[in-house]
Amino acid sequence: MKLDVTSGSEDNTVSCIIGKKKLFLLNLNDMENPLELAFRQAYGDLIAYHWFGDGYIMVGFSCGYFVVISTQSSEFGKEIYQIRDHKDSLHDISVSTVLNRCATVGDR
Repeated sequence: MKLDVTSGSEDNTVSCIIGKKKLFLLNLNDMENPLELAFRQAYGDLIAYHWFGDGYIMVGFSCGYFVVISTQSSEFGKEIYQIRDHKDSLHDISVSTVLNRCATVGDR
C-alpha cells in the first residue's frame, strides 16, 4: 500500500481475497487499521489480483471484468481503469513487469 508518498521504507502490506467479494489489505506497520476494498456486484466474484507499479492493484473478476485500482493515499480505492475483456468469464490474470504488460485468460 502506498499511503505515504515520502516513505522510503519497504512496503509491508499483506493482502488476500475474502469471500470472493473483497480484497483485504493489512499494513504490518499499522495492524490495528486493516482495510477492505469491495467491488461492484456486476463484476462477479473476485478471481485474481496482482500488485504492480507504485501502489496499484490489477483485479480480475468472474464476469469478465478487469479493473486497476490505486492504493495511493490521495486516490485510495479509486478505479483507474476498467474493461470487460471477456463476455462470459475471466479465469486468471498475469503481469510481466519486464515487458510492462498484463494478460487476462477467459472465454473468447
